[in-house]
Amino acid sequence: MVLRLYAVVPDLTVHVCSILDKLTKGDKKDSATIFGGALMRQAALVIESPDKRNDLTAVHLARVRGSLNVHAVLVKVKPRDRDEYLGNYIQKHDAETLMQFVKERAVVACKH
Repeated sequence: MVLRLYAVVPDLTVHVCSILDKLTKGDKKDSATIFGGALMRQAALVIESPDKRNDLTAVHLARVRGSLNVHAVLVKVKPRDRDEYLGNYIQKHDAETLMQFVKERAVVACKH
């Protein structure tokens, strides 16, 4: 569904970057669903705010927030699937330090 959205919406660019580099891979802890949430949030940002299309900090922040939001919903359904790594970033979001983390991490993780 998300990939189809990227295919049919003109000028919708995907910026994939390993900001959350320790996100569980494979089938464990719903990683595909979390990744899909990141893509959907990025698409929503670019569609709702086309002027932010080239603001990579805003794009990466949207992706991280999308991941964290999906993780929070999944944990409400299955509390045992809580991921300590993502939980730390939810705390950063709540403490309003997430944007600074994303900026710093993008320098290391994202080669544009």
